[in-house]
Amino acid sequence: MKKIPLYHILAIMLTCSMICRAQWVRTNGLTGYSVSSLGVSGEAVFAGTHHGVFRTTNNGGDWTAINAGLTDTTVLSFAFAPSVSGAPYCFAGTGGGVFGSMHPGDPWTPMNIGLPAGNVNALAAFPYAAGDSMEIFAGVYDFLNGGGIYRSTDNGAHWHPAMTGLTHFDVRSFTRMQSIDGPVLFAATYGGGVFRSSDSGEHWSAAGTGLTTLNIAALASCEGVGRLFAATNGGGIFRSADLGLHWNAVNDGLTNVIINALIVCSAGVNGDSVRLAAGSGWSGIFVSSNSGTVWSLANDGLTTTQINALMLSTDRRTLFAGTDDGVWRRPMSELLTGVLREADNAPTQYRLEQNYPNPFNLSTIIRFQLPAGGMTTLSIFDAVGREAATLVNEVKEAGTYSASFEGSDLSSGIYFARLSANGRVQIRRLVLMK
Repeated sequence: MKKIPLYHILAIMLTCSMICRAQWVRTNGLTGYSVSSLGVSGEAVFAGTHHGVFRTTNNGGDWTAINAGLTDTTVLSFAFAPSVSGAPYCFAGTGGGVFGSMHPGDPWTPMNIGLPAGNVNALAAFPYAAGDSMEIFAGVYDFLNGGGIYRSTDNGAHWHPAMTGLTHFDVRSFTRMQSIDGPVLFAATYGGGVFRSSDSGEHWSAAGTGLTTLNIAALASCEGVGRLFAATNGGGIFRSADLGLHWNAVNDGLTNVIINALIVCSAGVNGDSVRLAAGSGWSGIFVSSNSGTVWSLANDGLTTTQINALMLSTDRRTLFAGTDDGVWRRPMSELLTGVLREADNAPTQYRLEQNYPNPFNLSTIIRFQLPAGGMTTLSIFDAVGREAATLVNEVKEAGTYSASFEGSDLSSGIYFARLSANGRVQIRRLVLMK
């Protein structure tokens, strides 16, 4: 049998890839629901709505309401921690306090001893610095009566104020990072900026300078490379490389500076290659593969652009987006290969650069230059001509771009990157070594 030339295979595959473009997919069962929060525990994904909690165990194939015992169905936040018996413990923050469930899906029990009335907008569970148990933090806020931060060291059975030094009490998000002197806890407040604590919330101080807006909606951290990120309503996204002491805006490519949700997708190879996803109000989802230096819109398939929450699956292969019209999902392998436009350097030639690092383990960065705009395709093929991924398949303006390729689902071996733009084709050889 005559073997089909590789370039014929490539042409067929490229034509197919133009037709079968990857995109966001709406999960089944929550159409029309406004989803304000998302959580994940094992294979279960939880969605918080104004109609209670919904759970899926099949990647959004269907959702089941799990509201037994829940006396307030405005669900604003989630946290998960091992219980004393070792079973998973799910916490839901609502407009009427905190509720707990021993096993995901079991009836909910009120857990509000010591908590004031108000919306529980933020929950977080961290290993307790003084031992092997967990400590739970809750951000509670009531417009008339205030609120603040409360802490539990007995799995939510009792809560105690943990807010000395906190000057703003509308807390929206928590994260924690390790410093030389121990863990540092961060709290995002709406109206007061970011606060930090080095003693498990006993004392707080304002975190650093450089924030041009103090309405902080979400925090995300990448501890391995020392990066902290803040999403704001009005100022876009800010980044800190020194545990919040100094902040810099990282908004290149953002077309909306009202950011409601932010998540670290993977650490990349260093502090400048953290991969992020951000959910905006009214503009959809943006992604960055270079620690927020440049952002690109990633809305293919979305029919709504009001993003309220983002969450990764436990295996970090799927990104879920909570919107004003249900929950959507997309494989991280598609988003991690998203293309980012870099600062304009007026390229004078078509150029596909060698990927870095090469050889690579799981992920690598591919840069290319376009001196003129036009239909552009960047795809990855294995050694026998089978398509492994399509990184770009759309009209691009002239400029310099970078794309990240994630090969966690592929076997070690030789691969080829192929750039096609305005009739010009360039190929580079890639080596994946796991």
